[in-house]
Amino acid sequence: MLLRVRGPDGMTRLTLDQNDNFGDLGRQLLPNLPTTVDPTTITLSNNPNGNDSKRLGDIANFKLGQIGLKHGDLIFITYKHQDALSNGDANGATPSASAQILPSSNRLNGKPDCS
Repeated sequence: MLLRVRGPDGMTRLTLDQNDNFGDLGRQLLPNLPTTVDPTTITLSNNPNGNDSKRLGDIANFKLGQIGLKHGDLIFITYKHQDALSNGDANGATPSASAQILPSSNRLNGKPDCS
């Protein structure tokens, strides 16, 4: 059966069998996604706003036919990119002590010290 998968970076088509499981779907899907996608963050839903979405890793052992997927169905996916999960520093350096916001107990008015 043909399944259409739509995500933030576009749409792809996968050919699977109803007896295949979601792990098989994931293995076919990953090469079609940007290389920066963190596979552990992939979620699937049957509607575009992501209601009732399931993490791919949680449903990897369920068969596609068990869930009721059939030829031509459209699945919506979301995911995070690995670089978006980092702290924003490309070289992994930690911010200096002067750049860090101090706890509010260290500031008289509770507002960040911008000096």
